[in-house]
Amino acid sequence: MEVSRDNKKHDVKAETVTFKELLIFEFAEAGHRIKLDSSKFSGKVLLFIDDKVVTSKYSFRRKCSLDFNLNKDIYEVEFNAAAMFNAEIYCTLIKNGIHVKTIKKALHNESKNETKKLKPWEIVLIWILTWGLLYSISPPYGV
Repeated sequence: MEVSRDNKKHDVKAETVTFKELLIFEFAEAGHRIKLDSSKFSGKVLLFIDDKVVTSKYSFRRKCSLDFNLNKDIYEVEFNAAAMFNAEIYCTLIKNGIHVKTIKKALHNESKNETKKLKPWEIVLIWILTWGLLYSISPPYGV
């Protein structure tokens, strides 16, 4: 794996995911699989290396950092909830103080991409309700 020595935007891998996949990040580094799994409910962050829990931490803040050693190298995984309303979360892997990789995940939002079209029965219902409201507020005929 090529190690990047700068923090430019092109190092960020972006994904659009579902709510279930939002807080799970995986990296492949030095022949190992590094996985960060965070709970939405308890705030517990678990760090796995090759499917074994290495360290864990409770964090209810927008930023969290976990340190660990692997093959005589010092690693740090930073977890950052950058935009709460858009559900943008960044996870950065740092090896010996050098940025290796950043993964960005954003919640898939169908309403951004598709415009909602009314179904025929919804149009009829709106038409009936509109005319019913207009009829109920209009003065009676012959008075």
